[in-house]
Amino acid sequence: LSQVGRWAEPQSLEDTLPPERRGGVECDWLRVMEPKGLVLNIAPWNAPVILSVLPCLGALAAGNCCVIKPPDAAPRTSALVERIVVDVEALR
Repeated sequence: LSQVGRWAEPQSLEDTLPPERRGGVECDWLRVMEPKGLVLNIAPWNAPVILSVLPCLGALAAGNCCVIKPPDAAPRTSALVERIVVDVEALR
């Protein structure tokens, strides 16, 4: 517990892109450590598949647990997303 503050503080990173490739754009890079946790993803009706799955990819890669709430307005798409998630989980 005594190290949490040091571990969580943002860390400056070097820009590894060569100056000739930057196109005149200068920027500062900062790594911010985010805690692992639970992600609730509420997908809209107008892009239910991509907005149900895509945000969860990054969250799962970071070690988080994801809950997907598919839209009520797209019941067949919601059923498909459920089937895909169950099939993927069965492969583990």
